[in-house]
Amino acid sequence: MSNLTKVLEDILSDKNLGTSTKEMDLLLDRMLEEIGSTDSYLRDQCIYRAFAKLISGHALTVEQETYVLATCLDDHHLFLGLGEEGPSDQVFTRSFSALVLACLLNKDGKEQKVDISLIEKAIEASIQYLLQEKDRRGYVPEKGWAHSIAHGSDLLTCAILHPMFDEHNANRCLQAVKECLLVEEAYIDEEDERILSIISALIQKGLDDHTLMSWLVSLEAGYSDDELAKYRIHWNVKKFANTLFMYLQRHENFPQSKQWILKLYEQTFI
Repeated sequence: MSNLTKVLEDILSDKNLGTSTKEMDLLLDRMLEEIGSTDSYLRDQCIYRAFAKLISGHALTVEQETYVLATCLDDHHLFLGLGEEGPSDQVFTRSFSALVLACLLNKDGKEQKVDISLIEKAIEASIQYLLQEKDRRGYVPEKGWAHSIAHGSDLLTCAILHPMFDEHNANRCLQAVKECLLVEEAYIDEEDERILSIISALIQKGLDDHTLMSWLVSLEAGYSDDELAKYRIHWNVKKFANTLFMYLQRHENFPQSKQWILKLYEQTFI
C-alpha cells in the first residue's frame, strides 16, 4: 500500500482532516499527479472519493479549489491526448479529471466564488471534451473503469446547470451528445443514463419540444452505410431513445419528441 493510499484512506475515514494549508497543497499535488493511475483502487476509491469529500465538505480554500480546477483543465489532465485515435491509459487521466471538475462546478454553481473567467473556461472545456473524446471504453480489464463518456456527461451536466452557462451553447451541447451516440462502439455500461442527464439539464434551462425533436430527427442522418457500424449506431440511438422516452413520460410538454421515439420502434433501419 502506497503512502498516498494510506493518507487518503485516513481522510475518507475521518482520521486525518486536520491537515494544514501547506500540507493540503502538497497532498492535492500528489492527488493530481496520480489522478489517472491505472491502479483502480487508488484512482477510483481513494483519489476521486477524497476529492469529492474534500470539495463537498468545504475542506479546501477557494484558492485551492481554483488551483485544482485550473490544473484539471490543463493539457496534462482533461486534454491529455484528447482526440487521439486508439485506446490509451491517458483516458483515465482525462476521465477522472472530468469527474473532479464536475464536483467543482457543482459546488461553485451554488456558491459562485471561483473567478468567472475560469468557470467560463471550464464550461467551454466540458463541451469540447465530449466533442473530442475518442476512447469510449467503459470498463477496462485489470485497470477498472475508464467510463469516459459517462464521466464527460456528468461534467457537461454540471456545466449546463451552473448559473454562468450561456443558453446559446445549448445546440453545441446537443451536438456533443450526438457525437457520442453516432459511434460504432456499442455502449453497454449504462452510458445512456448518464448522457440523459445532459438532456435533462438542458430541459431545465429551457430546451423545448420542437428543438429536441429536430435534434432527434438529425440522429437518423448519421447512420453509416457499413452494415455492422449501422447496427451498432442504431443500438446506441435506440437504447438512448428508450431511456429518454421514460424520462419524458414525466413531462407533458414533449409530445413531438415522444412521438418520434415511438416511430423509431416501428421502423427498421437495418
